[in-house]
Amino acid sequence: MKVADFTTNPVWDEWTMDVEASVGSSIAQDRLTARGYRLVEPVKESDDGVYTMLARLDDIADGAKRTNGKLMLAAAVGITLVLLVMMAESIGGERTVVPPLLLAAVVLGGMGLSRLREPARRRRKLMEVTISPMPDGGCRVLAKGALIPDTAAEPSTPAEQAASEQTLLEDLRVADGKGKSGESGEKRR
Repeated sequence: MKVADFTTNPVWDEWTMDVEASVGSSIAQDRLTARGYRLVEPVKESDDGVYTMLARLDDIADGAKRTNGKLMLAAAVGITLVLLVMMAESIGGERTVVPPLLLAAVVLGGMGLSRLREPARRRRKLMEVTISPMPDGGCRVLAKGALIPDTAAEPSTPAEQAASEQTLLEDLRVADGKGKSGESGEKRR
């Protein structure tokens, strides 16, 4: 996997919270952990009260497709076992029962195997959250995120890249707890 570069093309967002920076840091850390992120290193606090954390989330880009392939393959094996038992017990000896079930097993098995043929495309989401105190007692949160695709897999399509950036943007706002963009209302790059 490549190293994250937050300077060239990050997805970022910025908002304020009406709590102290230390409380905002623990809130952001708890919400990121609940979302599935793991802290890469412990939260750092600088001398001027600025908290910084770096979190990551490893996931599979096409996980649902692979899961469906496994289910299809399991169904095909199940149908095949039912057919073997039926033929061994001479149940349904009619020719009208066996061919449709056999066809269904072959088709489901082929579709399942074709979905499992391609290797899983893994990707890593990195998020850097900086929480700095403000004079009025609140804190300003700056969250920057980057997607790191697996270099061994084939490149993703523009639609897949846009969907990945959208989920990363939603993850950015999880530290705020609002689920949508605060001040700006738009995705920033």
